[in-house]
Amino acid sequence: IGEPKAENQNNMLVCAWGEIINIMDMNQDAYYCEGTKLPMITTFFNRNGQFSILGFREHIFTNSQSAVGRYMAIAEFSFVTLIQRFLAKLHNVRLHYGHPDMVDAFLIKQTAGVSRGSKQVNVNEDVFLGYEMLLMTKGITFLEFMSFGKGREVDFEGASVFLKKLAAGAAMQLRSRQVFELYTNQTTVATRWALYYGSLAHYMNSWMMDHTVFLLAYLLVVFTQGKVELHQLYLNGSSFSKPWVLQIGFFHVVPMLAEMKLEYSYLTLTDVFMSLPFFSHQNRITASFFGAAIQTGTAQYMGTLRGIGNNAIPLRQLMVHHFNTNIIPGLKLFLLLFVYHVNGGIFSMAWVSWLACTSILIAPVLYNPFPTF
Repeated sequence: IGEPKAENQNNMLVCAWGEIINIMDMNQDAYYCEGTKLPMITTFFNRNGQFSILGFREHIFTNSQSAVGRYMAIAEFSFVTLIQRFLAKLHNVRLHYGHPDMVDAFLIKQTAGVSRGSKQVNVNEDVFLGYEMLLMTKGITFLEFMSFGKGREVDFEGASVFLKKLAAGAAMQLRSRQVFELYTNQTTVATRWALYYGSLAHYMNSWMMDHTVFLLAYLLVVFTQGKVELHQLYLNGSSFSKPWVLQIGFFHVVPMLAEMKLEYSYLTLTDVFMSLPFFSHQNRITASFFGAAIQTGTAQYMGTLRGIGNNAIPLRQLMVHHFNTNIIPGLKLFLLLFVYHVNGGIFSMAWVSWLACTSILIAPVLYNPFPTF
């Protein structure tokens, strides 16, 4: 009837006993030492119903399986630790993101389960429980002293499918009644801003950043074709006349680097630079599927399968799967930059576009070990 994962989760509630339900997925792990802390968890649910959902830190045990596994672990560390800590402690807008959250069993059984399973609208099924808890003014918090294990995607295809599902599902959230109520009459302006920037803003910003890369290339071609020199732009007070040497997006990795230094005593600068093609591809595929879902108003659940990191995927399969998201946009961007440089363009003005073009074209091959034809 509904989305498969959400239906499975809600069907299990009939067999669930106890006052607290720990939601564990197939890629989860738990540790004996963490189990000794469980008595401390019950106190959070006994404070006059103050909290309905507890979130925890996660240890990504697949970070050493492959390069993609390492980058997905870094992204997961940033999201499940840094961002959720910020959303919970400062703004009280941390939502529910599935496993390994613990929930109030009595409350969940009265509110239609741990997920919402309507076709297309609830593609990202877990987050809607968090939306409904906010609408009911129930507390959601994040704990630092307990953690669970998690396995993330370690192959390029699995990571790509996961990103496609999240992006398309984010677009479908805009059609839901929960999001409409939260952003119209159920919350304060400050809460709305925090909620927006902690959830849907990521996908909207990815869509805008992706389009600005192409917009920059188009403007460069138009100016060179129109014989407009940089000094003319400078005299007119345009900031476009200056090369983009330092991108503001580079500062986004500073909190992650600082946290890695504090917790693990080393900086991952090599991870930052070596992962540029992967995260450029992530931005491209996120923007593509978010924009497509907005235009068509449709999306569907996609299983990631989570294959083994050393599986070799045929190049033909990679080209087919990423033809519309990588190959066509990458070649279009390459053609624009080629026309720009043929007409006397300056590399310092277009290096950002060249980086994006190279990244989205080579990413499917770069992170696929020993591809066959």
